[in-house]
Amino acid sequence: MNKAIRTPIFVIGLLMAIFGLGVCLNHLLRGDSVGYLAFGLFVSGGTLLMVGWMQRNK
Repeated sequence: MNKAIRTPIFVIGLLMAIFGLGVCLNHLLRGDSVGYLAFGLFVSGGTLLMVGWMQRNK
């Protein structure tokens, strides 16, 4: 677990996923037109999280 958290790809993915969730909540509460941005950030952040997690054993 410690190896996965220290990789830059995991950290960037975590930040993108958190930012995507924040934008999504903002979109749901205020109704702004940035819903696609939230989805894109969340999916790409989740992908980077999974890649960073899979590379922890290397």
